[in-house]
Amino acid sequence: INRAMNWLAARPECDKRNFTYSGTSQGGGFGLYLTALNKHITRSCIFVPALTDLLGSKVEGRQSGWPQLIEAQKPENRTEAEKWAPYFCGVNFARRIHCPVRFVAGFSDGVCSPNAVFSAYNVCPSKDKKIFDGIGMGHLVFDEFYVRLSEWESKSDVVSANGFVLEPRPGDILILPFGEGMAYPVETDIPLSASQLHFRSGMELSMGFFGRFRGGEWEMFGVADTLFAGLAFSRTNGLLRVAYEGPKDNELRVFRAKTLGEAAAAYRSWREERGGVRTMTDKAKANPNLQDFAGTADFWLWDDNTQARLYNWPIKADVPPRDTRRIADEMKSLGLDRVLWNSFEGETPEDCAYLKSIGYHVGTYECLRDVFHKGLLGVADPKDYFRAARFLPIADDIVRVNADGSFAEAWAIPDKAGKMHPMHALCDAMGLEMCKRFIAPEVKRIGYDSRLMDVQACGGPAVCHSKKHPCTDREALEALRREHRYMCDDLRQITGVEVGSEQLVDSFHYSEGLTSCPHIFRKDLCWRYKDKALYGADIPAATRDILHNPRYRIPLWELVYHDCTVSYYYWADTTLMYPELTKTKDLFCALYGLPPIYSMNVSTWNELKRDVAASYARATPVARRTMFS
Repeated sequence: INRAMNWLAARPECDKRNFTYSGTSQGGGFGLYLTALNKHITRSCIFVPALTDLLGSKVEGRQSGWPQLIEAQKPENRTEAEKWAPYFCGVNFARRIHCPVRFVAGFSDGVCSPNAVFSAYNVCPSKDKKIFDGIGMGHLVFDEFYVRLSEWESKSDVVSANGFVLEPRPGDILILPFGEGMAYPVETDIPLSASQLHFRSGMELSMGFFGRFRGGEWEMFGVADTLFAGLAFSRTNGLLRVAYEGPKDNELRVFRAKTLGEAAAAYRSWREERGGVRTMTDKAKANPNLQDFAGTADFWLWDDNTQARLYNWPIKADVPPRDTRRIADEMKSLGLDRVLWNSFEGETPEDCAYLKSIGYHVGTYECLRDVFHKGLLGVADPKDYFRAARFLPIADDIVRVNADGSFAEAWAIPDKAGKMHPMHALCDAMGLEMCKRFIAPEVKRIGYDSRLMDVQACGGPAVCHSKKHPCTDREALEALRREHRYMCDDLRQITGVEVGSEQLVDSFHYSEGLTSCPHIFRKDLCWRYKDKALYGADIPAATRDILHNPRYRIPLWELVYHDCTVSYYYWADTTLMYPELTKTKDLFCALYGLPPIYSMNVSTWNELKRDVAASYARATPVARRTMFS
C-alpha cells in the first residue's frame, strides 16, 4: 500500500498539498503505519484502529486491540510473539506521526477496545491531534463521525501562493507579524511603514505567520520559504487588503482554529518539521550561562557624554562619574538580583569580574555590519567609533560589494556641521572570521559572557558581488547563522540581536526591539534619546495610542517561539524611557512572560533608580517562571 501511495503521489494530476488518508478498523491500524512511514500524507483520520496495544492483555483487566495477537498464539509461541509485537503495534508508529490527525474510539467497542485506541493517541506527538469519543458506539462507527471528519479531511492544508490574496470583509481583523504581532481591524486607518514588506527583514516582518480573525475563527497562513517572500498592502473600498508576493511555487500552509493558540501550536509543529527551531532548553545545553537567565532585566548604563561623542555634540562638564561598582551595588540593594549589565563602550576586566561576582551577566555592544573606512578619517575621530574603526586597515577587503562595483553603505555618522556620512557594510560571508579575529580575544581578555550583535538579524542577509568573498542571499543567511551559532555555542556568549527574525531563531538567545515594532510608531530619531527619560509632549501619540494599546497588540511571536528566545523592548523605547507608560509596559511584560529593559545614563539612574526597582518587581516574576516553557 505504501508503494502504491508513492506511485499515486508521483502522478502529475495528484494534489500533493492535500494528500489524505482515512481508514477504519484494520484500515485504521494500517493508517497508523502509513501515516508514520509515508511523508506524502498531509492529514489522517483513524477510526477505531486495530493493531494497537498488542501487549495490553498482560495488564489485568485490559484487552489488547484486534487481532489479540498474543492471545491467538499457541502457548509455546507466545514468548517469541511478545518479542516482536512491540514493533508491529500501532503505538510504535503513532509515535512518528506529526501531521494533523484525528482518532475515533468506540466506548462500547469489544473488537478494538477504547483503551487500545487511546494508547496510540496518547503517544502521538502531532501538535494538531484530536480524539472523538463514541459513547455507546461499538465497532460500527456512527455516521456522524464520518460526516464530521470527512469535512475536516477535505479542508485544504495548503493553498497556492500564486495570486494569493486575503480579500477583506467588514469586521475582519488582520493578524500581522510586525514585531511581536499586531492585530489590525481592516477598517482601521493605522499607517503602515511601507506598501510592501519582506519576511527576510525582522524589522519589517518577523516571521512567516499571518492571517485573520473572521466569524469566530482564526484563519492563519504559514510561508514555507520566507527568504524571497513578502506581503503587499492595499485598500479595497477602504478596507485593508493583504496579498502574498514572492516565488509562485512557494508553499502556503493553512492553520484554521477556534483559538489563536491552537493555530500557533500547529504552525510551530510545522516549523519544527522543516527544521531550524531550537529551544532555550537546548541552547542552554550548549551554553550553560543561560541556565539562570530567566527573568533577567536588560540594563544599558551610559556615561553622560556617550551620546555627545557618538553624534558630535558638545561635551558636557561636571557630569557624575560612571562608577560601575557603586551603581551595581545600588541595584543589588534595591532588589535587582538578575541583571544583564550592558556597556556600550565596554568594561574593564576588573569591573567585569566584580559584576559577575555579584551574580550579574556582563555584556557589551557589537555591530559587525558597520565598517569605518578611510574616507571618514576627516569626518569623525575613529576613537569615538572604535568598534567600526577596528576594520580600518582591512576595510576594502571585507565590505559588501554591490552589482555595480560600489561598496554597500551602512550606518551614517555626522560631521561637526551635522552632515551625515555613511560607513560601509561588512559582507555577511566575512562575519564569522571577524568574530574569531576581533571578538574572541576581547571576550578572553575582559571576561564578558554576553554580546548584543546589532543590525544583522533585523536587516536580513544580502548578496555580495565581491570577487574575493561573493555570496548569494541564501549563502549570506547561512553565513549569519554560522556567525551567531559561533557566538552562542563556541564563545558561550548570551547572544542578543536587534529585533530578531524567524530565519535565525535557532541562532540567538534574546532580541532587543521585537516588542517595539513597528518602528514607525516610535519617536523620530529615538536612538538619540536612549539614555534619557521623556515626558508629556515628548511622548509620540503613536507610541502611546498604537504601540502600547492592547487593542492592537497581540503576542504572536510568544505563542510560537516563547521557549526559543527572550524578547525585550528596543533600547530607545525602554521600560522607563517614558515613565508615564512604565506600568503599561510592565503589564505587557507580565502578559507575555518577558523581562524588562532599562537604558539610561548615570544622571537618569540617580533620578529614577527607585522607579526602576518598582518596575523590576512588577515585570520580572512571570518571566522568571516561564522563560523555558
